Parts: sequence; C-alpha cells; structure tokens
Amino acid sequence: HTCNDARRSYKNSGIQDMAGDAGAEVRFVRDSHYADAEIPKGTSINRWPIHKEVFRVDKLINMPILKHHSLSGLTIGFKNMMGLIGGNRGRIHRPFSERIVDINRAIIPDLTIVDAIRVLRRNGPSGGSLQDVDELNTLIAGTDRVLVDAWSARIFGTDPNTLEYLTLAHAAGMGNIDTNKFPAKHFDFKS
Repeated sequence: HTCNDARRSYKNSGIQDMAGDAGAEVRFVRDSHYADAEIPKGTSINRWPIHKEVFRVDKLINMPILKHHSLSGLTIGFKNMMGLIGGNRGRIHRPFSERIVDINRAIIPDLTIVDAIRVLRRNGPSGGSLQDVDELNTLIAGTDRVLVDAWSARIFGTDPNTLEYLTLAHAAGMGNIDTNKFPAKHFDFKS
C-alpha cells in the first residue's frame, strides 16, 4: 500500500514506466487479493487479511526504505509488512507495536534488504521536503529481521531499544536486537 493513490504514486514516481520497460507487470491491490490468515501466538490479534501471494511464494524478500515515521519512530522491515495486509488498517494502530509484531508472526521474510541510500529523516512517512532527506548510500541486509531493523535504526541514529516493536519482537524470540553481539560486515561497492 502507498500512502496515496497507488496508480498515481506509481505513475508519478516513474515506477510504472520503469517496470514496464523492464518487462515487469505492476499489479494494484484489490480486496479479492487477501485471505483471512491466522496469526500464530498473536497477543493482540488472532486473524487478519493478508495478501494471498505471501503464502504462495517459495521465498519472501522484504525491501523497505528506511525512513522516519511519526507513529512507529521508523519504518523499517517490520513496519513495511503493513503493505501486505488488508482489512481495516486503522485497527492496526492501537496498540500499534503489539499489532506490528503480530502481523510479523504470520508474515516471515526469508531475507530483508533495507534501502538506506536516501533516508527521510523527519516528517515521515509521506510529508517533508528535500531538506528532510539525507544520502547515506547504504544497504542493510540479513536473514534475522530483528537484527536488520536494529542495525538500520543504529545507522539512522536511533537506539533500537527505544523502538517498542523491536523490543517486543526480540522478547518474543523473533530475532536479536543486540547489535553489539552481532557486528555488521561492511562491503564497499564501487561503480
């Protein structure tokens, strides 16, 4: 889901044209694309409509863009999974952290790649201006989604332990939050 009308967003951003030029198909979300799914060990929700393709794919790669978010603090991998849910999304916002963790109990990516090339530092998720954007020219990737979000938070300048959803996910055994125990490996790619 986009914050605004998907068709307009994909057209204005150039995504639709680039996808078409590359031979890809842009599909727009419809209510019929969702199925009511069980949330295993859910603490605040037990069922929620989730995009059917999530359960049909061999591998799921989550590719969020690191940015400020007024409600969750940051949008990273866990928050990005909201793009795969249907239903009354307004109900997700209370209690927000618990519900984000619950959605991620049902949707489990095999790999998370965070785009921190250009980062929205303030007024997210949809507001702001170019003065709110910093170029970090960084990608964060891994199979431990909690650790990937924790490292992304650190790179943003936020202590991951201040993000309630991350501390809840760590406590639930969904991954590791301690970036000191799991140092990042750095690679430089030159063009």
